Parts: sequence; C-alpha cells; structure tokens
Amino acid sequence: MKLKILILLSALIFNLGSSSPQTTTQKLPSGKEIKILGMGKMHFTKGTPALALKYQTDISVEKIDLIRQEVEEIWPFFRYNVEQSRLSNALIMATSPPEKSFFGNKTQSQNFVATMKENGTWNLNSWQRNYDNEAKDISEKYLDASKNSDLGKISRLFHYPHSFSSKQLDEEVESISQVITNIIDELGTIDSYKLNNTKIIINGHFTMQSASQGYWRKYPYFNRSIYDVNFSKQGKGNVIFSFSIIEGEMVINSVSYALPNENHDAEMIFNKISKYPIVKSN
Repeated sequence: MKLKILILLSALIFNLGSSSPQTTTQKLPSGKEIKILGMGKMHFTKGTPALALKYQTDISVEKIDLIRQEVEEIWPFFRYNVEQSRLSNALIMATSPPEKSFFGNKTQSQNFVATMKENGTWNLNSWQRNYDNEAKDISEKYLDASKNSDLGKISRLFHYPHSFSSKQLDEEVESISQVITNIIDELGTIDSYKLNNTKIIINGHFTMQSASQGYWRKYPYFNRSIYDVNFSKQGKGNVIFSFSIIEGEMVINSVSYALPNENHDAEMIFNKISKYPIVKSN
C-alpha cells in the first residue's frame, strides 16, 4: 500500500514523431504484439488537429468489439503522447493487412476518435461502449459508501491483482480501510457530490491506490472522472477517480482527494493523512 501526491503513471511506449514509413512492433499488456505503422499530427479542413496513430491489426475490422478491446489496451499509452503534444483530439486507426486486388493493394480500417472535455478528461463514447456510464456507476457507489462510512464496501470497490495471495489481499483490503478511516477523520464524510465535466482541478491532491506502482505501469489509467463534493469537516473539495481497463473490465486505478487553494490547511491535512500508521493484518 502506498500513499503519495498524485503523479503521472503512464509509460511512454510510442515514439512521438514516428510518422516515418518504418514500422515498429509494440507489445500490449495482454502480451499481444501489434505493428505501429505511423504516428503524427493530422490536420483537417475544419476543426482542430489531432494526433493520429495508425496500426495494423490481425482482427477483421468488421469485428468491432474485438478491435475495440485492442484499442482499449493501446489508448492509455497513446493518451500520454496526445496530452504531451497538448492536443485535444486523438485518432486511432486500426488497419487490416493489405490485400492484393486488380487495382492494387487494398486495406480496411476502423477509426476510434477521442476528444478532450473541458476538464481534461476524455470523451470516448463513440467507441460503442459507454465508458462514462461505467465510470459513473463505480464512482457513485464509492461516494455513496463514503457518505455512510461503509469501509467494507469502499475497500471492495478497489482493484486487487489476481496474483495476490489470500494474505496479500487481506493486508491490502485492511490498508485501504485504514486509509479511508484516516481520510474521514480529517476531511469528514461526503455530504453531497456532483459530476464535474467542465472544471480543471489544479489543487493539491492526496492519492490512494491499491497494488504497486509497477503493477499500474503495466495498466496506466484509461480515463478519469471528477466530482465536486462537500466534506462534512472541510467543506468544498473534489474526489477524482482514475480508471484502468484490465481484461475488458473497468476498474479503479486510484482515488484522489483535493481541497481548494483557499483552504490554507490543505497541505497540512494531506501530510497528516499520509503520516498515519497503516495497519497490516497478521
């Protein structure tokens, strides 16, 4: 169990500027290898440019669900490149291997578009999966449990690696429960919450996360949800959920708590929470 100020965990696996004709092979978290055909900025006659990634898939492009699962593995890493390039649009093009025809080589493709929202999270719902609803369901279960100080329910909403032994799992659940207890002691319970799709949160954060940093480097976050909340002791603040997709399932990557800059005790409060002793089960 680790406690830290929020940091960017995404690993850079795609070389920005690799829009040359040379192809590269990249291994996805599942172990599957894909062929990157190129990456670069794409301009349009209307609208803002996008960073585009073109890769070759061995899946029939008509099988949209299977292609999407592949793209879901690519996006968390490619997203890092898009954000580093300071672009608010992204395009992933899944292309079939070229087939010879009378008119020359022919390929088919499926395009996956991502557009940044005003608050810096991403709109991916054109991918024929409603990620926003899935994130909302998990987030609001967590927030409702936080209203009631239901430590058991909160701890069960975190993701734990399948490789954990029963002892590791017990210890990790106990640690999560203890940290939540510490947060409630300092911030109070959550009285109310509202989804925020417009405001960028730049205040200091306290972040909690299960498993290890090495584990999440393999599964960097896919997208985020931001909630404006009211804490019973500290008043206005935010809870920020980061999600990963592992084996097709959306799971909590991390949960961050933020207080506004006008709360001059914020740094002291978060430092105090991070210095609480973490109880491990025997």
